Amino acid sequence: MLNKKYPAHPVLFHLMGKLSGGSDSVVISEEDMLEFVSALHSENRVPTKLFDELQNKHLLLLGCSFSDWLARFFLRAAKRRRLSESRPVVEFVVDDWTLRDDHLVLFLQQFSRSTRIFRSGNAIAFVKELHDRWLARNPQAAIRVLPVAPGPQRDLPDEMPEGAVFISYASEDRADVEVLKSHLDTHGVPVWFDRDKLKGGDLYETKIQQNIKTCALFLPIISARTERRTEGFFRREWKLAAKRSDDMDDSVPFIIPIAIDDTAEDAARVPDKFLDAQWERCPSGIVSAEFAQRLQSLLNLKSTPQP
Repeated sequence: MLNKKYPAHPVLFHLMGKLSGGSDSVVISEEDMLEFVSALHSENRVPTKLFDELQNKHLLLLGCSFSDWLARFFLRAAKRRRLSESRPVVEFVVDDWTLRDDHLVLFLQQFSRSTRIFRSGNAIAFVKELHDRWLARNPQAAIRVLPVAPGPQRDLPDEMPEGAVFISYASEDRADVEVLKSHLDTHGVPVWFDRDKLKGGDLYETKIQQNIKTCALFLPIISARTERRTEGFFRREWKLAAKRSDDMDDSVPFIIPIAIDDTAEDAARVPDKFLDAQWERCPSGIVSAEFAQRLQSLLNLKSTPQP
C-alpha cells in the first residue's frame, strides 16, 4: 500500500473499528457486522484510501475466516467491479474455514477466477511455506538466531497436565503441529508437546520419559519429513511409547499415529506397534470434529474408574 501519495511507512486501517479510543463503529455483535457490510457500499463510511489501493493491487486475506457472503461482499467492495470481470491482480484466501465452505469455494471457482484459495493448510502453514520459499531464494539473507543462555530450568519442558495427550513430532513439522494443537484446544482436548525441542541432557530426557509414562494418549506425527530423517529425538520418544504399550492390554488405546500428509502406512519408518494402531489423517494439522470427539471420548473413558 505504499505509493507517492502516502508516507514511506506502513499504514494501518482498523477495518472493523478499534475498541479503544471510544469508537462507536467497532464490530462486536452480529448486528454490528451487518452494519459493517452495509457500510462497504457507502461512499461516506468506506475507507476510500484503503479501497483505492486495493482496487488494483494483489490482496492477501490471511486468517480472516470470513463467512461465505461476507467474503463475497468484501472482495466485491475491494475490487469495485464485478468479480467475474478479468483483472490483472489476484487475491489469495488463506484460513481454516474457506475450504470447508463448499458454497464459497464453488462461487469463487465460477465467478471470481482471479481469487486463489490456499489448499495446503491454514494461515500458519501458508506463512511457513512463504518463509521457506523466501529462504530458498535468499539463502544469504537467512539470519542466524543465537541461543539465549539457559537459566536453571530453561532446558526443561513445561509441566504436562494430568491426563493430557502427548504429541511427538519432528521439529520440521512444528507449524502443522501448532495447527493441530489449536484445533484440539478448540474441542477441549488437553494437549502437550515440547515446543522448543531442546536436548538438554539427562534432566531433559528424564522429564520427557516421565511424560510419556504418564500421558493418557500418545500421538506420533508422521510425515514425509519424518520419513527423510532416520535419526532424531522424536524416534526415541516413539520407541519409549511403543515400549510402554508392551505392558498394556491390546484392548487399551494408547498410540494413535497421525499422518499430516499422504505418507503411506505400509511403507512408513515407524515402530511395528504403530502399524497395529488405527491411523488418523490430519492434512497439514487440520483435525476433523469426529476425530476430536473420538479423542475426548477416549480420555473420558480413561478417567472413569474401572470396576
